[in-house]
Amino acid sequence: RRKKWPDDWFLAYYELSYQYYDVVDDIRFGIFTNGYANDIAFKYVLQRSSVSAPIYPQHGSNIKFTVKSTAPYSFFDGVDDYSSYTNQERYKYLEYYKIKLTGEWFFPLTSDKKLVLMPRFGFGFLGAYNYDKGLTPFERFTLGGSGLTGVNQIGGSEIIALRGYEDNSLNSPGGDPLLVKYTLELRYPISLNPQATFYALLFAEAGNAYPSFEKFNPFNVKRSVGVGVRVFLPMFGMLGLDYGFGFDKLDPWSTGYKIGPSDISIDQKGYYPKLNFTIGMNLGEL
Repeated sequence: RRKKWPDDWFLAYYELSYQYYDVVDDIRFGIFTNGYANDIAFKYVLQRSSVSAPIYPQHGSNIKFTVKSTAPYSFFDGVDDYSSYTNQERYKYLEYYKIKLTGEWFFPLTSDKKLVLMPRFGFGFLGAYNYDKGLTPFERFTLGGSGLTGVNQIGGSEIIALRGYEDNSLNSPGGDPLLVKYTLELRYPISLNPQATFYALLFAEAGNAYPSFEKFNPFNVKRSVGVGVRVFLPMFGMLGLDYGFGFDKLDPWSTGYKIGPSDISIDQKGYYPKLNFTIGMNLGEL
């Protein structure tokens, strides 16, 4: 629904959804390896978008606030102690609330408005109404790499890219409830033909995923820089290649911690090179 207030750039989106999970001997959801779960949720998105063009914006901004939540079943189920409950009983009906905030701005740096600077930030938080019952093993955030695995999302997880690192390497096994990401891109078009849009970019990026508020620190982020190119073709959409260099070792809770070659490379060279193939305008929703 398009809004008329505060101005004509506002849009609102409403969604009522139902998802059913049937898990059989699967370790991707942490403690929930077997059982079934029902996810009945309401989602509300408020967005203000004033970008000049969808493919290669040359000015304007895009700010989005998203809330998704289930009913707080633990408030009225009459249970005070869940310690004796099995995971199947605990998560038969998922309860959570999820908040996301993203913003991006486009600043032309030349008179012809071709050279564009794009800063972007994203924040995501998955909370529980009753932490005695436990945080849902679904709907969590994963971070790292190209974000390409987002085309096959499992368990409602949000797969967010961070170029210069391996896919899903910066989060805990099964995903995390907290995530921050900061991006700065300098873009220049090779062709602005609507049937074949090409542009090159330089990027600096930083972000991290955190297992709890105790571990949360918006300045404890993993940094990378690199170069890339984007190609938009109507029959394929937006495609791209990025070559990034990651500079920071992963945290102990991360799935890639001291497993992959990144820590060794950073010890020896001070950076970890990574080629990423990307699909879509924004790498993930954050």
